[in-house]
Amino acid sequence: GRPQRAGRALRPAGMTIRVNTLRTTPEQLQKKLAAEGVSAVPGRKAEHALYLEETGDIQRLESFQEGLFYVQDEASMIAVSRLAPQKGENVLDVCSAPGGKSTYMAELMQNSGAVVSLDISGRRLAELDESSRRLGIRIIRKVVQDARDLSSLRDFQADRVLVDAPCSGLGVIRRKPEIKWAASPEEIPALSGLQQQILFASAACVKPGGILMYCTCTLSQPENEEVTSGFLRRSPAFRQVDSQKLFPDADGTDGFYFAVFRRDDAHAGG
Repeated sequence: GRPQRAGRALRPAGMTIRVNTLRTTPEQLQKKLAAEGVSAVPGRKAEHALYLEETGDIQRLESFQEGLFYVQDEASMIAVSRLAPQKGENVLDVCSAPGGKSTYMAELMQNSGAVVSLDISGRRLAELDESSRRLGIRIIRKVVQDARDLSSLRDFQADRVLVDAPCSGLGVIRRKPEIKWAASPEEIPALSGLQQQILFASAACVKPGGILMYCTCTLSQPENEEVTSGFLRRSPAFRQVDSQKLFPDADGTDGFYFAVFRRDDAHAGG
């Protein structure tokens, strides 16, 4: 029931890392970490995830300095893998800072194509330069901009757009317990309005036949299903093709929601 689910959500999260497939494999990295005194086991859900129990200072590890992995929860990895960016594509990552999903997309695209990583905060987006350098990624372009107005990117015509919307963060309270005090029910309607604005603006950047993903790290229905159903009612060119909710208790990940839409202009005409 809910009390048990809330209790599980508040338990501390172990460290999950994403293997950088541009430089190594999960099996090779497990051996390298073992030689550095760190025990790693495969993640529960995501193909490129390893779970670390005790690490100490992660940045002291040679494998970290060599860019063999990135610290990221499995929920984010699952979402990006379901978006499935392909080699040579144009991809837009909206509200992207600090850039974890952008770097995973670039890895899945084998450093071929373009990832535009957009966020309103230039300070938070600055972390992406160091991450890209460490991971050996060359195809990310940063754009500092308010995601409610993407008119300057209309010509980009992305194959895939990822909207990682600002949210109440209630799905990550096991890693950030302070959120349970910071998130208030009164703030959720305003967040929902912001999320809808960003989703509509982002949809204009999706080329015909392209894919749009909306995701949040919350389990709040007004920020998830109500946003996506409102989007579909007002966006006849898009149809939903996938969605999933991940729970800390059942899935061992952060609480997370995503929905995937395909732009089909013929569908709009019908």
